[in-house]
Amino acid sequence: MTAAAIAADFTATHTDNGILITGRSGRHYLARTIGGLVEVYRANRRGEARNRRVYTGPAPTRWAELFTALAKAGVR
Repeated sequence: MTAAAIAADFTATHTDNGILITGRSGRHYLARTIGGLVEVYRANRRGEARNRRVYTGPAPTRWAELFTALAKAGVR
């Protein structure tokens, strides 16, 4: 799968709490950048993080890089 095809599976919206990401399955995730890392948590549709972290990795320079990393981590 190309990065563009993977990126098409996700949408991102800026919120006060971070970046709310909605996957193809309809699940919501909240991405927060801390220093040089990005942490992604399960979230509700209002953008409030739950305590379940699903991904931690280097902060991406483009959305497609984050979406590709999430897809490789099994986030849908």
